[in-house]
Amino acid sequence: MIGGGNITEITHFILLGFSDFPRIIVVLFVVFLAIYILTLTWNLSLLILIRMDSHLHTPMYFFLSNLSFMDICYVTSTAPKMLYDFFQERQTITFVACAVQYFVFSTMGLSESCLMTAMAYDRYAAICNPLLYSSVMSPALCGRMVLGSYLAGLSATVFQLCFMLQLHFCGPNVINHFFCDLPQLLVLSCTDTFFLHLLTIILTMIFGVINVSVIMISYVYIVISIMKITTGSGRSKAFNTCASHLTAVTLFYTSGIYLVTVSWNLGLIAVIRMDSRLHTPMYFFLSNLSLLDTCYISTIAPRMLSDFFRKHKLISFMGCIMQYFLFSSLGLTECSLLAAMAYDRYVAICSPLLYTATMCPSLCVQMVAGSCVTGFLGSFIQLCALLQLHFCGPNIINHFFCDLPQLLTLSCSDTLFFQVMTSVLTVIFGFMSVLVIMISYGYIVATIVKITSAEGRSKAFNTCASHLTAVTLFFGSGIFVYMYPNSGSSLSQSKLASVLYTVIIPMLNPLIYSLRNKEIKDALSIWKKKLFSWCY
Repeated sequence: MIGGGNITEITHFILLGFSDFPRIIVVLFVVFLAIYILTLTWNLSLLILIRMDSHLHTPMYFFLSNLSFMDICYVTSTAPKMLYDFFQERQTITFVACAVQYFVFSTMGLSESCLMTAMAYDRYAAICNPLLYSSVMSPALCGRMVLGSYLAGLSATVFQLCFMLQLHFCGPNVINHFFCDLPQLLVLSCTDTFFLHLLTIILTMIFGVINVSVIMISYVYIVISIMKITTGSGRSKAFNTCASHLTAVTLFYTSGIYLVTVSWNLGLIAVIRMDSRLHTPMYFFLSNLSLLDTCYISTIAPRMLSDFFRKHKLISFMGCIMQYFLFSSLGLTECSLLAAMAYDRYVAICSPLLYTATMCPSLCVQMVAGSCVTGFLGSFIQLCALLQLHFCGPNIINHFFCDLPQLLTLSCSDTLFFQVMTSVLTVIFGFMSVLVIMISYGYIVATIVKITSAEGRSKAFNTCASHLTAVTLFFGSGIFVYMYPNSGSSLSQSKLASVLYTVIIPMLNPLIYSLRNKEIKDALSIWKKKLFSWCY
């Protein structure tokens, strides 16, 4: 630190890295080291292969080799320091080193954004104008496009760096991250960061929105051109030349799991709604599960994402209570709905001839409505008790949302009654739901064993596998959080488990139910063909 008058200028920062997880620090080090080595090996091998094989001296592979080089620089700007810090007692970094790290990281990230756009244009030229491809995508143009990508990323980061070097840091110097990223630096600065925020928004518009728009326009023309190809093999070949790039673009630009979760769940609801063959009890329950997951993650994720860029992550008591009420209501409702879905699978496999009569539309609606009513009622009882609590001591919640164990820890009121009530609700919604599911699957397994043909057993099991996977993930992570002792040593693990059941599972559910489901795949295939024919 440098002192001048009454102001102390900070010259070093402390990177917390993954210090929250001391028990698994060695495991994390080994995993990240392996990922880093694999990343370097794969990308360097690809670079050498493209360089040595003359058949790969084409525009597409020229862009791909530059993408590999960018990825090597991108990951090397953060990974070596992160790995070195795993076993350092004080994980410090100077302000200059911090700025240089961000400069390299940002330059490569923005350059890759532009290069992805250039690669989309290359695929457009190859598929939409194949006869002119060699003349259009000349070596000179390819070189200019790659050079332009580097210069665009470099110039934008230089602008950011000039503003960053004007910042002063005179307060806390702890960065709760494993590298120097811009949001964390802005939070720590004691100077006005308005212009840097504004510049970041402008650059996001230029490198994010504009590049994505160009990529989307390119792929619209590509899809239209593919639909005009008469042979199935020709369409497949044309699509395969784009699939890798499209996958990379999706992974690179996806702004978060939240958008993916909402998109997949709403997409599944739309498919079930539009395809009359999916108007069955099982898919009726599945569409309601997707709706619950969409609402479930929306109670937490938007607030959590906005907090990443806030210096003071404040939430009012009423805001905190309402967040927990909605989160708890939807979570308890999902518990009941998963039990209802287990009963549906029991009837389908154990009484197939009576399935249509037993699982009539009115019963399905009653089961879904009953799940919602019981979930909201259980949460409402908790809400009434929460409003009686007083908070007169510490007010820091070491979590990314207002969860019950953390609120009870902070309360200065007697929480014995509340804990007893929570235990009762856990028994009702947790153990009772699990018990219904286990009994249902006990009968299901007994019935499957009696099926003589292997094909019949496989088909019966496949109708249950997705639901059983979803149940295991949901209840397993929930039990870990709410039944594990809420001590300081377990808080970090609890947060990780909370991420699993509040964010990851709602994203995975549509995939779990779709990947092994022939009806969903067929419905998606039909609507894809309809979309393509409409484009044609």
